Amino acid sequence: MSSTYRLAVVGTGGIANLHAEELRKHVPDRIELVAAVDPDTARLDAFKDKFGLDRGYASIEELLANEELDLVDLCTPPVAHGPGAIAALEAGVGVVCEKPRP
Repeated sequence: MSSTYRLAVVGTGGIANLHAEELRKHVPDRIELVAAVDPDTARLDAFKDKFGLDRGYASIEELLANEELDLVDLCTPPVAHGPGAIAALEAGVGVVCEKPRP
């Protein structure tokens, strides 16, 4: 039985584009990219346009209050990984993070 996981990307800089492209390339039937987060409106809008997203948020807190998610992909600078991961986990959302920080 196959499951589709609802995922949001947090941070929409260069690595986020790579992550989203690779997820769509390798697991298109398992991941549904539903939203993105970035306080930089121009960067967020460009990411949304590129990946066909309707929803974007300025903060992870706003995202978690408005979306039903299975996963967040933290593509923020490493210093923000801890607070983002804690917020997501406290909301019951799994976390993908390539460079976790204590």
